[in-house]
Amino acid sequence: MERTRLLERIRSMARTPEERNARRETDMEALQESILGHLGRLLNTRQGSSIIAQDYGMPDLTYLCSTDNAGNIAKIESILTSVIQRYEPRLSNVQVRFCRDRNEPFTLCFTLTATLSDTLNADTMYFQTVLTPNGRISVRRYREDDGEDADSSTQAARAKGQ
Repeated sequence: MERTRLLERIRSMARTPEERNARRETDMEALQESILGHLGRLLNTRQGSSIIAQDYGMPDLTYLCSTDNAGNIAKIESILTSVIQRYEPRLSNVQVRFCRDRNEPFTLCFTLTATLSDTLNADTMYFQTVLTPNGRISVRRYREDDGEDADSSTQAARAKGQ
């Protein structure tokens, strides 16, 4: 399985040798950036807008985002997981969990943990996805300890509310 997507390989061939040497990154960094870019495109594509695969991308989530209840959050987690598992073959063991951001009450934040499929060391990648009120989904990488801090603050907030 190729580590980078077809268009990324074509773009890299178009560079001059000097540009290739100047932009030299480790293979792992390039792979992670490729996955991050693809996740951003995948999660911001509406299902039905791709000619090749009608189920590529995200379904309309507005009906799920209108109310803040645990059932809807679980459905969104499930949708994100299934879309990523289906269309990002370089990731396996995809886990998506809701994390409340007290500073941004009108956004839905999720942590994404996945294992790189074709690496010998079973490297784990961590992402944060944020669904904004305008319907866009931003994706960024984060460190594992950032995710643990976010989870513990979310769990503390849930415990306070009980």
